[in-house]
Amino acid sequence: MNLIKEGFEVLMNSQINMMIIRGSQGTGKSHQIDECIKGRNDCVLFEGYISEPLFWEFIKENRDKTIVMRDCGNMLKSIQFIDFLKSASEIKKNRKISRKNFNKQNVEQEINYTGKIIFELNSIPTRNKEDFNALKSRSIYIDLVYSRQEMIEIMRTIAVNLSRNVVNSREIDYLGITNHLIEKSHILGSNFNLRLQKMCFEIGSIDKIDMFLKTQYSPIQKSLFQLNGLEPINRQEFVKYLMRENNWSKATSERKIKDCIELGELKSDKGWNSQISLVS
Repeated sequence: MNLIKEGFEVLMNSQINMMIIRGSQGTGKSHQIDECIKGRNDCVLFEGYISEPLFWEFIKENRDKTIVMRDCGNMLKSIQFIDFLKSASEIKKNRKISRKNFNKQNVEQEINYTGKIIFELNSIPTRNKEDFNALKSRSIYIDLVYSRQEMIEIMRTIAVNLSRNVVNSREIDYLGITNHLIEKSHILGSNFNLRLQKMCFEIGSIDKIDMFLKTQYSPIQKSLFQLNGLEPINRQEFVKYLMRENNWSKATSERKIKDCIELGELKSDKGWNSQISLVS
């Protein structure tokens, strides 16, 4: 869990000018970065979609600061953006970067850029992979990927530390809530994460948590768990089950399974006649 802090310290004390952090939802990316930049006047955060002209203005205003780009994955779908970021992340202190590729009127603007950029990503862009890899090669790259067991250990550590250190009049049973989530982790799939744990701590009551958790299960996960528990099942058998139980077409059933696999809610072997199961 200290990877981001260590990477941030290297970034801020070297000529490396970009850090890319990839991790699924609820893996602690944002929290750890927020802790790193808290109280620093040389860091600034931008969240959400950003257009090319707005980014140029933003980077001009903050040319000597470390910019954290959160939920700005649209930038990495554009070759123009990526080429611009390559110039901004050259491994040297002073970098001249221009807006010529951003301006249809061909009026070139240039600034001397001395700042750094941190990207938070939920997933790697599937478009422009080679260009992204070129950007990645000059960056500190951190991939936050946790197995279910690793996530359990992290959650338990958080719960134990909170139980020891937090004085709370609500008397929250941090460890009890965490163990309750662990029992349901298979059916929660990708929703079994640190963000969910934090939300459940806020809710406090196990009864209310159970009501909330019902909103976190996808219908496909619930169907698979009811049909076969934690054991894998033949994918085509599961398709037939969904068709029968929900009155869906074969195409609809297969599409919903495919969507769940892509979201990380189910896992599957390769091939048409593969085995499918809840994420473990």
